[in-house]
Amino acid sequence: MFSKDIALKDIFEEIPHRLSKILAPAPIKELLPTNFPSTELRVDFLARLEDESILHIEFQSFNDTNMPFRMLRYYLAILERYPSSPIKQLLVYVGNRKLRMKSRLRLRNLTFSYEMLDIRQIDCKVLLESPDPMDRLLACLCRVEGEDYLIQKLIRTMEGMNEEERKDYLLKILTLTELRPNLRIRLTEEVRHMPIVVRPEDIRLPKSIWL
Repeated sequence: MFSKDIALKDIFEEIPHRLSKILAPAPIKELLPTNFPSTELRVDFLARLEDESILHIEFQSFNDTNMPFRMLRYYLAILERYPSSPIKQLLVYVGNRKLRMKSRLRLRNLTFSYEMLDIRQIDCKVLLESPDPMDRLLACLCRVEGEDYLIQKLIRTMEGMNEEERKDYLLKILTLTELRPNLRIRLTEEVRHMPIVVRPEDIRLPKSIWL
């Protein structure tokens, strides 16, 4: 089964059209390697934008008090690799609990900051109306006011796919909605009746809100 990190990285390798326009301050020119072997660090998403700046996006599913230090380590690794390029960092919070992390680090001889966005600030309808299936997939993490509309839109998105594509898409939906347990319960009930072969453990109901 996918992990949430793998699902998000897979989705962003295809560059969701509408969400990328929301998150990126300029159009994406090219994707860049996300691993930094000399430091053993790996970032979630790294791209060069058309204005020649570097965009680093990190996805976080729980509140981590050490996040500013982690983002600083990522920044220094990126800066070492691309010393002449402006670097823009964005932390996208996808967790279920209230966002409580800080986006600034103040030390005696250092002040460091980055952008931070709770993905629930985005109305899911903005992504559901996109023609890009990856945008629609990520809509389940955004602000949802009408679950019926969201679920039906996701199901209709799968109608034009072949069996393997539908299975892959469905598993990504079920994986991401582990972050939204109440929505996952409703989605699970809907997809049980769909003619897509998945393993029973792939559609198990969440036992608790663990984030």
